Amino acid sequence: MRTEVESSKHTIHTPLLRSEETREEGGGNVSRGTSNMVLGAGVLSICIATFTLQTEIAQHVQAGMSYQKPYFILWVAHSFYLFLIPFQLLVNRVKGISYRESYNEFRHSLEDIYDSFHERDSAPSQAANRHTFAHLLKIGLFLTLIFTTAAFLWYVSISFTTMAKLTAIYNTACFFAYAFSTWLLKEEVSRYKVLAVFLSITGVVIISLDLSGTPDVNTGESSTLIGDIIACVCASLIGLYEVLYKKYAVPKQTSISFANFFTGIIGTITFLCFWIPIPIFHFLNIELFALPDWKTGLFLLANASMGLIYNACFMIVIALTSPTFAAVGVMLTIPVVAVTDMLVTSTPISLAYVLGGVCIFVGFGALLSADLHDSAKNENGSEEGF
Repeated sequence: MRTEVESSKHTIHTPLLRSEETREEGGGNVSRGTSNMVLGAGVLSICIATFTLQTEIAQHVQAGMSYQKPYFILWVAHSFYLFLIPFQLLVNRVKGISYRESYNEFRHSLEDIYDSFHERDSAPSQAANRHTFAHLLKIGLFLTLIFTTAAFLWYVSISFTTMAKLTAIYNTACFFAYAFSTWLLKEEVSRYKVLAVFLSITGVVIISLDLSGTPDVNTGESSTLIGDIIACVCASLIGLYEVLYKKYAVPKQTSISFANFFTGIIGTITFLCFWIPIPIFHFLNIELFALPDWKTGLFLLANASMGLIYNACFMIVIALTSPTFAAVGVMLTIPVVAVTDMLVTSTPISLAYVLGGVCIFVGFGALLSADLHDSAKNENGSEEGF
């Protein structure tokens, strides 16, 4: 029984952006599913831009500045997410929302998540609230562990395989996201979505095969195999992370504000807990710790800032749409990065890049069309229910 809980949620009306609300102003009704997809596609464009910038900056830091401290760079970048909490509070204040209202909105979203897995017969008590926040910390710690492990494995695999193969394998995360979605989210298997994922991965493979003639590292066959296996584990963890985030950290009433707060919590957990491997890696000679000079430090801050914006937007896209849509959408960064390299470094774009880019765009378009069709179908089904 959740009637008292639900009624208490509806007594607070704040202007926080609720993406799923059906807009009925001006005599026009906008489907919640369609509006989610449109807003998600808009936020995805920010993801693509910031990912491109972060890729260029990270490559310059490690290659151009020879500051090869992958875990420390990772820790700084992910710790930066904690600034999303004060940023979201500031945005809410500008909108005229008090800190108390922001807290209440966050707490109700958290209760919504908790109630999805635990039944309560009455309104939440103080003890129940403690259990709710404990549930949040467990989810946050678990997701942070998966996210950090996947990111670190990406850096590790660079030393064993070529960037071409790594790019191809990493972007198969959309396949793992879709596979985990059908299992954990009970998402219906759609031939159109399967085709969309297949087209996108085909595009990635075409591009990577075109680059395979210029390997980035000189490794033996066995080392390359190890790198490919590590990259596969990385891609599967990224797909799993996206689906688990959707399942355990997205309330029924999706809120951009809550998505930013939760990403900020991941950053806080990273800052407070995940510095521990840094001295361990140092003493084990895995990664010797050394503070960057001021110039490198500025680039690290720029890299972290781009990562902050990218991951905040990425979590919003997952909350508004689906893990598969987000993972396939991020593949659009591949042709975008190619165009950026052409403009910045005068690197020519090959025919394989064009063909691969077309496959990715067509696959993304097919997935967007399938998701919009599903949203319209679900909306019509809910209207028939009334």
